[in-house]
Amino acid sequence: MLSVLTPLCEKGVHLYGSIEELFKKLSTLHDYERQPPSGVVRTFGLENVRTLSRSLRLEENTIPIVQVVGSKGKGTTATFLSNRLQQAGLRVGLYQSPHLFSRTERILVQGRPASEASWLQSGEAVLSHLHLCDQTPSRFEVETILAYHLFYEEKVDVIIAEAGLGGVADATSVLSPVAIVLTTVELEHTHILGDTLFSITSQKIGHLPEDGKLFVGGVSEEVKQIVAEVLPDRESDIVDVFETHEITDVRLSKSGISFLMSTQLSNSSCVVELPLFGKHIPQTYALAHAVSEWILADVLGRGGYGEWGCTSVEGKRAHLERVDCGDGILLVDVAHTMDSVKGALSACREHFGRAVDRVVFGVNVDKKVDGLLTLLLEESTSLWLVRNPHPKGMSAQDLYEMACMSGECDDLRAYDSVDAVCKALQAQGGDKEQITLVLGSYALAGAVLEKLA
Repeated sequence: MLSVLTPLCEKGVHLYGSIEELFKKLSTLHDYERQPPSGVVRTFGLENVRTLSRSLRLEENTIPIVQVVGSKGKGTTATFLSNRLQQAGLRVGLYQSPHLFSRTERILVQGRPASEASWLQSGEAVLSHLHLCDQTPSRFEVETILAYHLFYEEKVDVIIAEAGLGGVADATSVLSPVAIVLTTVELEHTHILGDTLFSITSQKIGHLPEDGKLFVGGVSEEVKQIVAEVLPDRESDIVDVFETHEITDVRLSKSGISFLMSTQLSNSSCVVELPLFGKHIPQTYALAHAVSEWILADVLGRGGYGEWGCTSVEGKRAHLERVDCGDGILLVDVAHTMDSVKGALSACREHFGRAVDRVVFGVNVDKKVDGLLTLLLEESTSLWLVRNPHPKGMSAQDLYEMACMSGECDDLRAYDSVDAVCKALQAQGGDKEQITLVLGSYALAGAVLEKLA
């Protein structure tokens, strides 16, 4: 395989002495996830990443790339897919965002963060080419190219890339995928992707290569029709997972979910048991299963459909993750939109037979929270508001004042820090069946898990 590394110094000697020094350099780039709008209008496109890709000769590599796009479920689908392919003996690179604890979680090799040496090597290679770009790239653009470069140097068999925003103009689309995996489509980021389901769907799948495959997951019939309109005469390239896979005998419990999955691809069926919560889990698992079977059988020729079975795999953290924390049941989730919050609340009712007792909630200032606060006040008798530990985090006092105008609650509190709210949770005693749900953002979920898990 072609090496894409342009040596900058003697082997083993790096321009940056540590990954912290590298991250300090990367932090000078604009980070749209963490920094408030600068007032400068920026048109998103692929010019920067194409320049970097060409200069590093990334396009000369032939490692198959699977791009995961969608409004929800990208992270879980990508994690399921990565773990299934690893079980089959493949060396897998996974690029995902955002992160819970450390930025190193965004670039995984065999399910583990890439080594510091790999980060430094690829980081130096990419940063040495920034001067070739007409416009200074964003941090996400640079780290996307860094991830692809690192995966090629690590000689992975398959790359799974979770899109950051949309698809057509997302940095992960700089290299053509062998397949695009569409999880769900909702009205989101309308100021960038458009304000209709048609425009958003087009942005997510409109770049499907002529020889590429599209796997469609749990989308509505309306979105399926839009897919057909966006990709006319491509029926043979579109796989509707719920035409190839059937999910039956779904059983929910306080410890997780089990279901029977039957697939036409291999004319087989099996029982899958997962320590995860939510009725969407079987659909997400089936989507990852279909893609993995196709990769193994058709792309890599590693065996026929069904040969690798459908054993249980690990899911993504902080997706209704259960944490032992004294008395009661503590669940941590990254839900932050109306639909995802409704889904988390519904999953709790389905698995535990009743509504949650307490919600701990924190969000960023750029989120519309009026409707969310009304929903949370209706769904629980106790609402604890906390400042989200993120540069754009909304203050607990602002949330509290908005909550007071949105409804009433028996136990409405505001905490200035995650440390304070975690101490309050640990001090709670009494009912061992009491359910507390933490949600609002990756930053909040990660901070709570770091304190309590």
